[in-house]
Amino acid sequence: MQLARLQQLRLHGLEAAARRLRVLRRVDLAVGAAMLAIRIEPLRESAHRTLADLHLDDGECQAAIAAGVDPAAVVDPIDRARADRDAARACLTHPEQQPELYTEKQVSAMVDELGDVGAVIRRARP
Repeated sequence: MQLARLQQLRLHGLEAAARRLRVLRRVDLAVGAAMLAIRIEPLRESAHRTLADLHLDDGECQAAIAAGVDPAAVVDPIDRARADRDAARACLTHPEQQPELYTEKQVSAMVDELGDVGAVIRRARP
């Protein structure tokens, strides 16, 4: 009984770590944590969902589908990628339509508006 409880705690910890690492954009470590949870309990749906979401985030549509994502869910990320690609191509082929660039003075004003970012980061909790 105690061993089963420890196993569940371990699995919950691995999944929580995978989700947190996903937020921190440490995809390689997050995938490792999710895969370890799957290795421990191969039928655990939540671990498979986490792994599939990580693959989708990383643009690995085939890996996401292999991990259990409904292929229809992959359509939106592919459409967004195509739209981004088309917009980039339009900027390259029609430079006159590119957005206006900021001046050095405007950039400096935006940076000054942010204040002491370093102090905020030092006070932040991980």
